Amino acid sequence: MSVWVEREQEQALLAKFAVPSASVMTAIYGRRRIGKTSLVTETYKDHPRFFSFEGIENQNETFQRDFLASRLQALSPDATIKKETWTDLLICLSEIVGAEPAVIFFDEFQWLAANKTTLVAEFKYVWDNYFKKNNRVHIVLCGSSSSFILKKVINSKALYGRIENFIRLHEIDMQQVFNGYFATTSENQVLDYYLATGGVPKYLELFDRNKSSRQNIESLFFSPHGYFVDEYNRIFISHFGHRDYQKIVECLASHGLSSKPRIQKATKIASGGGFSEKLDDLLVSGFVSEHHSVHNPTSKYLQQFYISDPYLRFYFRHVQPYLAQIREKPWQRSQLIADSAYFAWRGLAFEQTCIRNHKLLAKRLGFSAVFYDYGSFFKRGDATSKGSQIDLLFKRKDQMLLACEIKYSASKLTNMDVVMDQRVEPLAHQFPGYGIQRILISATKPAMDAASMGAFDQIVTLDDLLHG
Repeated sequence: MSVWVEREQEQALLAKFAVPSASVMTAIYGRRRIGKTSLVTETYKDHPRFFSFEGIENQNETFQRDFLASRLQALSPDATIKKETWTDLLICLSEIVGAEPAVIFFDEFQWLAANKTTLVAEFKYVWDNYFKKNNRVHIVLCGSSSSFILKKVINSKALYGRIENFIRLHEIDMQQVFNGYFATTSENQVLDYYLATGGVPKYLELFDRNKSSRQNIESLFFSPHGYFVDEYNRIFISHFGHRDYQKIVECLASHGLSSKPRIQKATKIASGGGFSEKLDDLLVSGFVSEHHSVHNPTSKYLQQFYISDPYLRFYFRHVQPYLAQIREKPWQRSQLIADSAYFAWRGLAFEQTCIRNHKLLAKRLGFSAVFYDYGSFFKRGDATSKGSQIDLLFKRKDQMLLACEIKYSASKLTNMDVVMDQRVEPLAHQFPGYGIQRILISATKPAMDAASMGAFDQIVTLDDLLHG
């Protein structure tokens, strides 16, 4: 199944420069499989002068220059293509494209550059002296190595101030997935896919709409040739390469929320070994996220990190422990994982999904136009008061707090009035002057006692999020 879900804002930005009056440059970055190439090719699919070039993975600069030279020769068979330097090749490209408006797309730019800065440095000279002076081109530099595009292209000295537009492509939100990719599939089945893989277009295309969610998950995650069995290796061996990246995510998979010193100690990656840079790479790529406390967001003491990518969370929880068995033969999920463990994971995954889709929640709750901070809230208990933990807390600029209780299933809740009283009690002391609303977010329609129904100011179901 291949379905294109429009990214309206990003497409509008690219379309604005389809016929540039002067040369302009755009950088696009985001994790692999997120749809960067599709975004560009779909936007310009009918463009009469769209030139596309791609870097080749794990090849050196000489190979990349030779490959680009062959592409340029195919475009202009009578031209003399010089390829001794990047400058030579880029000048040839400028001359071949000419003065008519055009779009030039460099896909996987970090591979084209062989992960070095030589191409970036030489790009500056040709941009200033050829593309800007002699052409009317929109050059799009795109890469799945987010750290390379961000640090060595966008923020490079060579191209500083020359790239006018920046697009960081994120996963597709829950509403687009349900109403775009799977408009004719039951919501419960789609939720299973979304909890296991998130809104990554490539992943979503793998699910067969003629199969149940259980059949799809078992064939893709729990059979020897299932796509997701080896996706972890493709990400961290092929893409990131260095073993230290695996050490960091494996540490977080084992320990959960962890501070920077704890991760560094557990992985034994020296500061001089690029520990901070590698952690930043994982953050920028979206595999890892930083958790801040809402009531003390600047505290380094409370600064912790966790795996936020849904696929990695599912992989470490349900696939990696059984890899040896899965590689031998296909399994039914229930043969390896007890229903109770699977349902417990689903509850935690739904909580993370709601946090990642906080903008959708803000829209549904009617305050998307108000600036807000969000995250979990935790207060340790002491001799005078009980502790408190809130799944998701919105702290709004208009001095309102929304304490959200997130449940995959709210069919057997009792005495939630007492529970919520205990959980929100510390908020009044922590945020004096703020009003407090209590919100229940549930994937299913709630069924609970009268006291629990009265514990919440609003109840939001999955159906409300998708269609409200």
